Amino acid sequence: MNDPSNNVQTVDGKTLTIGPKGAVENATSTPVDAEQIKWCVRWFAQFEPVESPTINCSWIAAVISRWAGMTIEKGAVILAASRSGFPIGSETKRRPSTINIGVDKQAVNEFDCGCGPA
Repeated sequence: MNDPSNNVQTVDGKTLTIGPKGAVENATSTPVDAEQIKWCVRWFAQFEPVESPTINCSWIAAVISRWAGMTIEKGAVILAASRSGFPIGSETKRRPSTINIGVDKQAVNEFDCGCGPA
C-alpha cells in the first residue's frame, strides 16, 4: 500500500511516489529513512527555494552525505525538499527516478567544494 506521506507533487502537477532510491512506479514497502530525511531538512533550511527545479537530486544527496557524515539516499532528499517547500521536477526524457530540486546552484556549489557553512 502506498503511504501518502511518501508522495510529492512536481511543478507540472504529477504525483510521484518516493522510495529510498527516488521515484518509484509502484508503491514500495521499503520506507525512506526518517533520520536521513531529518538531516536533509536541516540542510535545506539553510537556503531559499528557487522557482525552477534544475539541480539533480543525486548531486544534492552526495553533497548532503559529505556534510552530514552519513549516507543520504535520493528519496530522503526528494521528500525533505518537498516538505521544505522546494519545487520538484521530473525529467520525463530520462529515467523516471531522475528528479530535480529548485535550490540555488551557487549554494550547492559552496557545499560541494567544502567551503559552505557547516
